[in-house]
Amino acid sequence: MTVYSIGLLQGYLPNGVDNAQGYRERFFDDLELNNYYIFFDAPIRKYIYYYESLGIPHNKMISPYHYFTKRGHVSLNDSKDEILDRIKQTIRYDEIQIEDDYITLYYKNKRILVIMLDDHNKDYVERVLYYKDECLIRTEYYLGGLFYAEMYETRKNNAGSLYAKKIKRTYYMIDGRVAFEVLCINGKTYNCFPSGRKMSNYELLNEYFKALKFSEKDILIVDRPGNQMFAQALFENKNDSKLLCVLHSEHYFEVNQDPQTALYLNYEYYYWYKCSKYIDKFIVSTQEQKECLIKNLEENQSFIPDVAVIPVGYKLHIEEQDKARKDNTLITVSRLDGRKRLDLIIKSVVKAHIQNTKIKLDIYGKGTEQYTLFLHNLVIELNASDFINFKGHVNVNDLYVDYPAYITASMWETFGLTLLEACSSGCAFIGLDVRYGNRLFIEDEKNGYLIKYDYVHDENYDDYITDEMSKKILRLFEDKERLHRFNLHSYEISKRFTYDEVLKLWKNLICDL
Repeated sequence: MTVYSIGLLQGYLPNGVDNAQGYRERFFDDLELNNYYIFFDAPIRKYIYYYESLGIPHNKMISPYHYFTKRGHVSLNDSKDEILDRIKQTIRYDEIQIEDDYITLYYKNKRILVIMLDDHNKDYVERVLYYKDECLIRTEYYLGGLFYAEMYETRKNNAGSLYAKKIKRTYYMIDGRVAFEVLCINGKTYNCFPSGRKMSNYELLNEYFKALKFSEKDILIVDRPGNQMFAQALFENKNDSKLLCVLHSEHYFEVNQDPQTALYLNYEYYYWYKCSKYIDKFIVSTQEQKECLIKNLEENQSFIPDVAVIPVGYKLHIEEQDKARKDNTLITVSRLDGRKRLDLIIKSVVKAHIQNTKIKLDIYGKGTEQYTLFLHNLVIELNASDFINFKGHVNVNDLYVDYPAYITASMWETFGLTLLEACSSGCAFIGLDVRYGNRLFIEDEKNGYLIKYDYVHDENYDDYITDEMSKKILRLFEDKERLHRFNLHSYEISKRFTYDEVLKLWKNLICDL
């Protein structure tokens, strides 16, 4: 039996789905499953290292591009010394400069080549750039040998400045032969093979899935349904394998629930509703989400597969910490994103600070430049820079225990890995009474406060919410004994999500398939 997790993404901010895939790898390792993680795009080192940091070994990462270049899985062992020696034998140069991050070769005072070293291991090469008359003409990317190269033409933009325009990408076999070229023909992208065969990206993916030869012993776990191209190819080639779809996000939005969409049905899951009869099992994180999903499938007159409830995260060890926490200080951790409503948190803390000047807030996470700037400007506008701090994107696993309370104004949390981390660190909570994660980890008056929230509201509702939230902040810090009881109860709640408990759920699911 082989388990395939489909698929790993590149080019996006760190998110809960990535972390959930990392959590799951430990279960599969302990269950001694043969399993792989599929990139749909040609992976680059930055994201390979990112997923490795989450617990996924790089030798379990595969992609269609590795299959067609005869590589098998991801490899990172591109020796700086070997590549530099080879280049020295093939390139005419008269000067070489070696820096910490790169090596530059010159000929007649002109830069002709730059070797960019791997950010994580300076003994390895990430890419090699070739220049002619100081213009970039070729970039080679290394991933277990020369993986692919891009060719450029020098063009002028409207302002008259020169730039390198990519005109072709070539993928190489492990032995250095050309595997195929990616070309734009009549406005469409094709993968062109030396045999003369041309394949669209869909055909490439379809061929890849066909080559994997899924059988009744295999399990396919789909984490991100947004790309219908891969879903169609997967349905066509799944054969008798078991297809499991994990709903990491909310599947159905109430009016005004998500400020970024006007849809009721999450566009990412619309395709699953249409094709649910081909799905063997949905996996959701909470019982409430399961009940809502079944109800929505019924209302949509869609086939209802089995639905399993398995939390996407766990805590390996839960140990009550009897240590001093930062007085009157709140923590929040998330992507800096509109639906997290960090603006409400900031305004609430400012209101509470007027009555209790000891109250502080630390914000961890990063987001788009535009939204991050909006939040920074809001803090400045409210004269709150002295007590509201942006801490950036850091590993906070060991930091939650330094804080007495966690605050969230997210419009919804499907599970809420940060909520689990905070809960298992004994943080008290303040959050909106919205599905699903808040109701899972916050028990009103037992380990914090849930604030009633109605998605259908007028323009003055934000003021009401920040008033209510500021009252809860003040109440939370006015009684240290009660706050300590809240801290202890959070530890009790988190014991439902230990590693062993979640491992049992995965083991039972796989045995039942």
